[in-house]
Amino acid sequence: MAMSHSHLDALWWLNDHSGKYVTVAVQVDVGSHSESMVSARGTLEHWSDDRRSPGVTDALMVAAGTELSGWYQVGKLSLDLTRIDDSVASFQIRDGAVMNPATAALAAAREEATIPYEELRIELDSRVALHITVTERVA
Repeated sequence: MAMSHSHLDALWWLNDHSGKYVTVAVQVDVGSHSESMVSARGTLEHWSDDRRSPGVTDALMVAAGTELSGWYQVGKLSLDLTRIDDSVASFQIRDGAVMNPATAALAAAREEATIPYEELRIELDSRVALHITVTERVA
């Protein structure tokens, strides 16, 4: 289920999911399907979680003045969503379930065959979107 939200809702969603395992992907619609141009997996870290994050200086922290900023890191991928607001993007937050490849063959009709997920989708234009998806890790 997807719903439209504001950039502030998106920043709160990111803040609430800081510390969770995520997949980040920039996808481009190429007609019949979407291609992932950049992707990363790892823990979603807010810039204030570690004062030693690359590029984060004391002056930058003072200038931001709020925990509701859009500076995040996933692995070696840095995201700055601070100025991506309602005037330049649309925001959707959705949840659902995907097939768990580890158990789908054994338990196709049971609940264990799916993994719940939550996703923030930021559409930059009709062809480019940033997806940040939270799921349980699958071995």
